Amino acid sequence: MKWAKMCRILAASMVLPLSAGCWDRLEINDLALVMATGLDEAEDGQVKLSVQIFVPKKAGDTPNVGGDQASGGGGGGSQTIVKEATGISVADAVSRLQTMMSRRLTWEHDEVFIFGEKRAAHGIEEDMDYLLRSRQTRERANLFVSEGMAIDALRLNPRLERDVAETLREMTLLQIGPDVSLFKLLRMMRSAGKSAVLPYIQKLPSQPGVNPDNTVSYITGGTVLKNGKAVGRLNMRLTRGLLWLHNETKEATLTFKPEGMPGSVALRMLRSKAVLVPSIRGDRWSVRVKVDNEAVLLQNTTGGIVTNEAWVQKIERAASQSIRSRIEETVEAGQRQFNADIFGIADLFRKHYPKHWKEARTNWDSVFKEIRIEIDVHTHVKRPGMSNASVPY
Repeated sequence: MKWAKMCRILAASMVLPLSAGCWDRLEINDLALVMATGLDEAEDGQVKLSVQIFVPKKAGDTPNVGGDQASGGGGGGSQTIVKEATGISVADAVSRLQTMMSRRLTWEHDEVFIFGEKRAAHGIEEDMDYLLRSRQTRERANLFVSEGMAIDALRLNPRLERDVAETLREMTLLQIGPDVSLFKLLRMMRSAGKSAVLPYIQKLPSQPGVNPDNTVSYITGGTVLKNGKAVGRLNMRLTRGLLWLHNETKEATLTFKPEGMPGSVALRMLRSKAVLVPSIRGDRWSVRVKVDNEAVLLQNTTGGIVTNEAWVQKIERAASQSIRSRIEETVEAGQRQFNADIFGIADLFRKHYPKHWKEARTNWDSVFKEIRIEIDVHTHVKRPGMSNASVPY
């Protein structure tokens, strides 16, 4: 009897902890899921933090979001609200924002961080310090610089995707602009050149008669950062040239007019690889850039015979020249206009010529401007598309 009683007591003591429940667990309805974050310059050097929060709702419901800015996604089964707070730092602004919320803010689902133009010009190093120290921040979250205020970009209502964050992420995956994550920006800011390019977004004008906010932001170029501050912008043509140098142009479409031919030609790039080789001969520093491309013919309005080998070779040379021109313009802007090593050239010399780099590092801005960059582009058109025939004009 005594042993039986002791066994019952022991069994009960083992079951009780398992039946106590998850008393310290946070339920989903206790959390405010941040999907995108905006950082803007406020008065007196303060930072304005804005967040886009996902609010689940049942089909047909119209949630009461108080006085907050609300936006509806294309699916119709969910919506987001935008909240904001201002502080002397990002940490202070986050703390102030939390006091206004009935749910605990969590950034574990945040895939997008947007800096306003003025904030980027002021400098983002302090903001990056917080983002990289936070345990909730995704290192793979994408970064953007917005025309005007970042909060205005968060308030837009994309009709095709769920929210602003998903729209920008999908554009990045399509390689429309530079793909820059938190971790990648950290590496570039800590690189020898201390320069980077973030995708620049602008508001796409809405259709006439439609709510002005029922639109999206789209990538229109790149913002050049040097020592953590925005120093200028690249248009889309120059941004494409940079993508070629960074091996981020996998499926781009190249349209050009071959010299001496009527009409134009469009190629879809199947593969592109750029190799940068540094060289020092005496006092002359140079970099040789070799770009190899493979493409398929998308459209031909020149009247040329696509099966004619001589015609194909002319098209390949014309395509190579078009790509070379873009890269040369990008190099010119980086060296002369911004004096920012957005190409990673400093790291090349530090790796291959450590002694020379050690002597030049304190005067790198002057050295960088004088480096000769030689560009060699080769393009191979693998096939003429679905048809070998040419439409008569």
